[in-house]
Amino acid sequence: MKITSWKRALGLGFLSWLLPFLFAFPLFPLKQANQPLFDTVMSLAVIAAAALLGKRYFRGVDRPAIGEALMLGVVWLAINSTSDATAEGNKKWIDEHGLSYPILSDNDGNVGHMYDAKNTPEMYIVDKTGVLAYMGGIDNQPTDSGPVNPDTVNYVDKALGELIHGQSVSVSESQPYGCHVHYK
Repeated sequence: MKITSWKRALGLGFLSWLLPFLFAFPLFPLKQANQPLFDTVMSLAVIAAAALLGKRYFRGVDRPAIGEALMLGVVWLAINSTSDATAEGNKKWIDEHGLSYPILSDNDGNVGHMYDAKNTPEMYIVDKTGVLAYMGGIDNQPTDSGPVNPDTVNYVDKALGELIHGQSVSVSESQPYGCHVHYK
């Protein structure tokens, strides 16, 4: 899915700045009296505006692309739990494949073991409350060769869309596929 409307995205982006700004005017005297309280209230106002406008933007949209989820504050990263992984190797991989997200090294396998990761890639989505919402394969087509089957379900895209719409994830676990992770 591409951005559904650049005008709508631009308008909602402007509102995400304007609403907290307008909210601050009546509270400005609080800034002189109690700076920490003012900062806390304004942080909550910014978060509430972003959540409200993000939900409004995705209303009627079946599923968001990763790029749009990133615009809403989703953190996308890769964790390389291969025992011989290096920062230089990860950087090279990012450059060769044009990735826009970081790859974190987990040479000792601590993070991989925490999530019981056995395959690569194996996808995990942690919701905004810190709860594991999805784990498993990217989709239900365990091969990257050939065209995508018309009945392929992208579980990651589906789960992100459901979370952004405030719904529970309908498929919270699937069979991961790919190469086995080689821990130390």
